[in-house]
Amino acid sequence: MRVRRADSGFSLIELMVVMVIFLVVTGAVFGLLNTAQVRYRSEQQFLDSLQGARTGLEQITRDIHRAGYPALNAYDTVPQTPPSAWTVAGGIPSNSVAVPFVGMRFGAIDQTCLVDTANPALSTCVIPGPFEIILEADLDPENAVAPAQVEWVYYRVDLAGNALVSPPTGGGADPVTRTLYRSVTAKTCVGPPWTPLTCVGGNPVAAGVPFVDNVLNDPALYGGDPTEAVFSYRCAGGATTCTPENIDEVYIVLRARAYSRDLQTRQIRALTLQSVAQPLNPPQ
Repeated sequence: MRVRRADSGFSLIELMVVMVIFLVVTGAVFGLLNTAQVRYRSEQQFLDSLQGARTGLEQITRDIHRAGYPALNAYDTVPQTPPSAWTVAGGIPSNSVAVPFVGMRFGAIDQTCLVDTANPALSTCVIPGPFEIILEADLDPENAVAPAQVEWVYYRVDLAGNALVSPPTGGGADPVTRTLYRSVTAKTCVGPPWTPLTCVGGNPVAAGVPFVDNVLNDPALYGGDPTEAVFSYRCAGGATTCTPENIDEVYIVLRARAYSRDLQTRQIRALTLQSVAQPLNPPQ
């Protein structure tokens, strides 16, 4: 039987055209899916950086709010002296009383050093400083094992930095990033908890654990750019200089970057978070 031309099916050329169109459409679809996956990973990394920085900022703010508790006037009676050498005059153990901020000069605790808010370069305090702060607080007042045990909480930005091993390609070299560390140690002073605080036993400076990664605030640039500071301070009464105990406000600026660059601009994706924290327990 003779087959009519209308029933002969696709020709080879028609089949090839259909296959080419199918491959083009399929390739476009998979390309869009791949781009969407890359964008999702990039946005997820940026979100992780944002959440990490925000968590760090909120924790710093919360710790500063608790700084200085319990103060000396929190005790109606002399608290029980723990079995240690931390007893001072009057029977009050100094590890049961907190001052808001600890001052340090050349590695030694010194509450008489000065914080110069107008010209930080003239400050005699090494800590509190633009990249380091130490505060005192009882972080667990309900602890039945160690009641009224004050802790030192130490925040610092590392000075050595932690440059990325394999920076993303495109857009030039990545900047060196830093890490914000946090450490908590038991207060072990043997001197009076009021001014001037002396501490011949114990040291609040500890290495700490990584708290916020990829911090862009750079101590190496601070001398020429004060906006690089993580911590800035305001003295009580608007004074330009004060001792650490008389700091009534801490301004926190935390700048961080995402792990990957923006897919379109190939620029570093950075974020800036700010907070103002006030100690709610003034020094006594």
